[in-house]
Amino acid sequence: MVLREPFCAFTVVDVAWFLRLAYCLDEAQAERDLQQMGSCLSAVLRLAHALDAPRLLKKVERHIAGGLGGWEFVVSCRASQMLPAGEPRWRGPQRLA
Repeated sequence: MVLREPFCAFTVVDVAWFLRLAYCLDEAQAERDLQQMGSCLSAVLRLAHALDAPRLLKKVERHIAGGLGGWEFVVSCRASQMLPAGEPRWRGPQRLA
């Protein structure tokens, strides 16, 4: 199977997870899917960012913030180029100065 833009940089499995999550209306099922994604999570995050899918980004960000420490994950994604440089979209818990 040959994928066309904007999906051609991703595997069929990555795109399938992205589409499954994008069209999932059941929050509990979406969370179960996020827990099962494993290494595909970074691809889903990149696709959601690239395609400006705010609802999907929120799902992924909530999952990340709940399980991996939020900002640390975003920083590591930036360092490994899973997310483009620039202002992060995640607006999770903030520390007061």
